[in-house]
Amino acid sequence: MYTLSNYMGVQYSYDYNSNAHDTWLFVGRNQNDVAQSIDNNRAFITAVAKNSPVNAQWACSTGAVSDLSNFSWPNGTSADQSISAFLMRSSATGVCGEDWP
Repeated sequence: MYTLSNYMGVQYSYDYNSNAHDTWLFVGRNQNDVAQSIDNNRAFITAVAKNSPVNAQWACSTGAVSDLSNFSWPNGTSADQSISAFLMRSSATGVCGEDWP
């Protein structure tokens, strides 16, 4: 996650080997609601959610999103500066709230 669009600003990384898989994790107090771009950089799906604990407002990414203001949660609200949780899948398949690149 990056605090600015186009993968600029402060980068917050979550290592696959150091975090739980297939479970929702809070992004962290300082990282909450600051992301303006995300880069999955994994072969498997990474899901992100608007809220923590997670409700119906979440999406999956298999690639990168350079400007979250161009994307919305399932309820239509902007995804920009609103990510609170993430989930690193241990496979390339699964159900998603929304599909982003």
